[in-house]
Amino acid sequence: MTDEEWGRWFAAHGPAVGEPMIDPELHDLDGNPVRLSLSWRERPAILVTASLTCPVARHQAPALDEMLRTTRNGCDRDLIPTRTIIYCHEAHPVGSPAPHGEGHEWVTPQNRIAGILHHQPERLEQRLELARRLRDQWLPEWHFVVDGMDNEVYRTFGTASCMGIVVDRDGIVRAKQGWLDPGEAIRVAMGLV
Repeated sequence: MTDEEWGRWFAAHGPAVGEPMIDPELHDLDGNPVRLSLSWRERPAILVTASLTCPVARHQAPALDEMLRTTRNGCDRDLIPTRTIIYCHEAHPVGSPAPHGEGHEWVTPQNRIAGILHHQPERLEQRLELARRLRDQWLPEWHFVVDGMDNEVYRTFGTASCMGIVVDRDGIVRAKQGWLDPGEAIRVAMGLV
């Protein structure tokens, strides 16, 4: 499939615009149980599925941060949407088939150049370690929640690697993107504050 076809595939899974967002129990970066709804309890949220081995997520989420920085100049902090990474199954692991690699390992050139060569975690502690690395190196201002090893969120969203979802304070999906579009996500989220 092309990137555009994958984007449509990702957007077609999970809650649709106008429906309630799922609220699974996930993990914080220390492994403690946490509900996804904490992201939108106080203000609208931009949710992004991601993994360290997804080069699209490593590029698009920081781009969203940069756009938001210019948007929020002079704004009250309470009017800024929450930004949450839902850390999921690795998109391009070494040594095992990539979810979208048609049964083959698919390590991207970007990952080889950056030295991001990681196996698919088998235990939660391994996934937490990779999530912390993504936060520390690329997304220090984001809130992180981590999918369990049953990959519930990942499967619910059609194995999306860098999906963008905007949720209002009532937990209703207001925008959904198969691939995160930072400008559009900010436009929708800022319209909800």
